[in-house]
Amino acid sequence: MSGPNAVFPTPFTSLTDVHNLDRRMRDSEVARLDLGCAIGHYMGDVGRTVPVSGHFTRDQAEVIDLVVAAYRAGVSVIHDGTPVSEVIKASLAEVARRQNSLQSPLARTAASTILRSDGIPFWQLHGVGLDSAEPLPDTLRAGMVIAYEPIFSVDGQGFYMEDMILVTRAAAEILTKNLPYSAAEIERAMQRR
Repeated sequence: MSGPNAVFPTPFTSLTDVHNLDRRMRDSEVARLDLGCAIGHYMGDVGRTVPVSGHFTRDQAEVIDLVVAAYRAGVSVIHDGTPVSEVIKASLAEVARRQNSLQSPLARTAASTILRSDGIPFWQLHGVGLDSAEPLPDTLRAGMVIAYEPIFSVDGQGFYMEDMILVTRAAAEILTKNLPYSAAEIERAMQRR
């Protein structure tokens, strides 16, 4: 899912026809890389936004790094008893904290979009178990496996990341370890392919 096809809710159409999103990717675009697997009837789900060319533009890189900072702020509050709304609230607080220091027009627009009351309708947490996207109760409990999935679009570009996380009594444990996060890490990983 690249270019305009990475902008939500368009990616949901791939659930009914995986080929209807086929298109020629362009170097200046980002693509949604969303991977899953099934092991012993249990599902896996992980994803990143990657640059089609192997290199983000300066603007795209700043947006990716903003998403990573917001994501990490949300993950930092996850533990047994955390309300789901608090995870997103922590992420939004980090975006607000960084908003005035953003340099690129795209990153400034991204922060404004994320902080609007209607700006992130698809930013979500969901359970992962026998299905790759299960509903969650309002409060996280130890032993749950969840995916935290910041999703939003800005200027016709879709941005996204996702990890599987085990909720423990005291913290969050990332189960999909050793994946790249920052724009620079993603670019380095793409160069090693």
